[in-house]
Amino acid sequence: MNGFHGAPRFLARPKPMGKLAVGENVVIACQIAGDPTQTVSWKKDGRWVKSDEHFEEVFEDDLYGLGISGLRSSDSGEYVCCAKNAVGEAYMGVVLNVEESHFSSYFAATEKPRFISEPVSQHVQAGKDVVFSCEVAKGQPPKLWWENNGQVLRGATMDDRHSMDFVDNQATLSISAVCPEDAGTYVCNAKNDIGEASAAASLSVENLPNHKTICQSNLIGHWESPTDSLQKGHSNHKYYTDVTACRRDCAMQTFQRPFDDLHHGDDLGGYKSSLSERRLQVKNCSIVEGRHAKFSCCVTGKPKPSVIWQKDGRLITEDHRHHIYEAPKDIRVLKVLFCRPRDIGLYTCSASSSLGQTFSAVRLDVKEPDSRFPEKLRDAEARERGKATLMCQIPFGALGRGWYRDGELLQPGSRFLMEELGTLRRLIIRDVQPDDDGIYVYELDDGSRTVSELSVKGKIAKRLPRKLKATEGDQAVFQTQMTSSQLQSHWLWKGEKVLHHPRAVIQEDGLFRFLILHDLRPEDSGEVSFVVDGSRTTSQLCVKAHKIDISPPEQPMLQKSSETSAMLSWLPPNPSVGVHGYKVEHSKLGSNKWFCCHQAEYLQETNTTAVVPEDGEYIFRVFAVYTNGQSICKDIPGSIHLLSQAKFTRGLEDILLPEGEEATFSVELMNPMKGHWLLNGQKEIASEGRFKIKQDGGTHYLSISKVEREDDQMKVKFVCRTEESAADLHVQAVP
Repeated sequence: MNGFHGAPRFLARPKPMGKLAVGENVVIACQIAGDPTQTVSWKKDGRWVKSDEHFEEVFEDDLYGLGISGLRSSDSGEYVCCAKNAVGEAYMGVVLNVEESHFSSYFAATEKPRFISEPVSQHVQAGKDVVFSCEVAKGQPPKLWWENNGQVLRGATMDDRHSMDFVDNQATLSISAVCPEDAGTYVCNAKNDIGEASAAASLSVENLPNHKTICQSNLIGHWESPTDSLQKGHSNHKYYTDVTACRRDCAMQTFQRPFDDLHHGDDLGGYKSSLSERRLQVKNCSIVEGRHAKFSCCVTGKPKPSVIWQKDGRLITEDHRHHIYEAPKDIRVLKVLFCRPRDIGLYTCSASSSLGQTFSAVRLDVKEPDSRFPEKLRDAEARERGKATLMCQIPFGALGRGWYRDGELLQPGSRFLMEELGTLRRLIIRDVQPDDDGIYVYELDDGSRTVSELSVKGKIAKRLPRKLKATEGDQAVFQTQMTSSQLQSHWLWKGEKVLHHPRAVIQEDGLFRFLILHDLRPEDSGEVSFVVDGSRTTSQLCVKAHKIDISPPEQPMLQKSSETSAMLSWLPPNPSVGVHGYKVEHSKLGSNKWFCCHQAEYLQETNTTAVVPEDGEYIFRVFAVYTNGQSICKDIPGSIHLLSQAKFTRGLEDILLPEGEEATFSVELMNPMKGHWLLNGQKEIASEGRFKIKQDGGTHYLSISKVEREDDQMKVKFVCRTEESAADLHVQAVP
């Protein structure tokens, strides 16, 4: 804050811009200082400006701006920057004058292109003619072009069978005598000075009856189950943000498959003629913004087909928001994490082999959450070691659950500053590190989310995944990218520099750096870091051991040993191969919550003495702990009434005072409990005569009035259940 403390103050004012032309892009910028950090908003002619595709609020450190894309004549007027914090507020204004010439008023677009009808996906027999058509809303004629599987249709990518036309806002692509190579996703793109839009459809071409295609696929799309919600108060909760090196299971949902009528065996020569030409029934998958979409495609064939995923005809590659993997039973999976409006489109799973190809498609739609954010998070970019700020506005009266980075709940700290100013929520990240690159979410109590991506620019262009999971015996591949090949770099594995290791291989490819770990073992789990010239990115390697026979303990027994503890015992499981120890839990009778009885991760012995946090009737259960998990629980028969143990937070202290004064002893327990006082270790003290006894919550008092010389060396003891505390009274004679 440049050493400035107090109300906001403008260090640099917006510059006058003179006359501006329709269609230009401008940014009104100013520099503001204040402590605490100010919130900045903008007004035009006295009305608040809301961020959209035309207006965008930008800020970095103490620089704030309002960007305006594609100026219109209606943008003329007075713009005021309003900065406020808890100390005060400040305002600064500038006037924009947008001129509209005769030609600009005729040719300038007032909004980005919009499709009022889209092309329809089709399935045809080879040799047939296909026509894709769509209509653009009337306005300035946009620039139009078609793509097939990500390639623009022109010159080398077209032949005499292709023709395109655009008449009366109707775009048409015609393909005559289609062949299997024409199959794929076709996208019509429209662009003007304001923005662009696209509309997609898929084409599937069936081989002629005398050909065989040993390849089939069926694609379904669904949103992840409600268990992917961020849990309240649990910072260790994760939701599919880890890159996994081993195969993962795929839970198939009950969505109708778009190609149910394409179920067939390996010999496709028996296709019925009724399938020769039909429309593809592309199904829709609708999810709420901020949730995860999962596309599952069953792909079979001999030889085994290769599979690619595309969105609107463009190849999807794996990154921190797109996970691609193969699950059991020939299931291919694409996960799109933290969906946003830009993820709307047509998703296709294309399978091909030497004998042919096929594909399936699902259209994804992203809906607004139940609670709409007046101001959503926006993507941001920050320099390494710099500062990043993310800000949103929540609905009035809504309760916030917190900030998350790649699914992990963030806690306030020296680097993460979280501010709440009215309905504004702000996250400030100081000393930005490469591993701060990722997906940030602010979630409300009802599960509604707003999402942004933070891109960190520095010496590391691509960070490591936060976690990499593998199975014993597999290999793990860590990949990162530097911004310059001249920088010095090295790998760390479990804190040690990787130089020469029989199971580790280091490779380089241009700016990319690889660490490959072979023949993984459970003990290999730990941190893997890539360090380049002082910058570091870290991943957590988790190696899961092969499954072994997991059996619970046998013959558990319970017997009461005292009023505050219970002796529990059991026998090892049979067989007991791979057992590391045991875990014991207790629960209050009638409750469904279980708590661990010991501080250690697990017990080595086959018995333990259990204590409880509060009085009540308790039941117990025991697990066997193995390398790759724990067994099912074994309930210990019966229940037992136990009292909680007394714990002193402050014990008795010796007292020295002259005779005739009042002596007051006090002791403090962790929880309110009853106890009794003893005199000289034997006689119980009653609250009468010179002795007064008092309890206030967990604090107990004993007052002795007018102490006498004979009281010197008196021993006072307080006893509560099995615990006790003692002190001496020393009386000085008065001269």
